[in-house]
Formats: sequence, C-alpha cells, structure tokens
Amino acid sequence: MNRNHIHMAVGLPGENGVISGMRGSCNMYIYIDTEKAFQDEIKFYRSSNNVILSDGKNGDGIIPPLYFQKVVKSSGEVIYPAN
Repeated sequence: MNRNHIHMAVGLPGENGVISGMRGSCNMYIYIDTEKAFQDEIKFYRSSNNVILSDGKNGDGIIPPLYFQKVVKSSGEVIYPAN
C-alpha cells in the first residue's frame, strides 16, 4: 500500500457517524491513548469524511504500541492489556 497516513475511525463499524476509516475485513481494534500521543506531539488530522489520519510518531507512519490504550479482537476478546 502506498498511503501517506495511518487511517483510523472515530468509532466501531455501525456506530453513528462511522462511515470511513476501517476496512470491512478488520479483525482487531486498536484504541489509541490520544492524551499521551498529544503530549508526545503525535499529530492527528480529521478528513472531510470523518477519518482520523496520522503520519505517526516521527512522520514514519508508525504509532508505537506504548500509545495503545487497548487492543480488542472483533469478537470482543480483549488481548491488551492482558487480564
């Protein structure tokens, strides 16, 4: 893929206002600790179709796992943080 940004959604598929940002084949949801990311100057942008975009921590197209608040399989199983 030749995308310039990480694409994220403002919510889960089917929620009000969630139209774009997530592929239908998505099997895992990563929640970002935006407060921590903002403190470390990771930039986020909102596109005209309500997709959240970021170029990553250092403009490298990566948001490191230390900014993950939680990771949930589409089945609802929480895999991070481990219980």
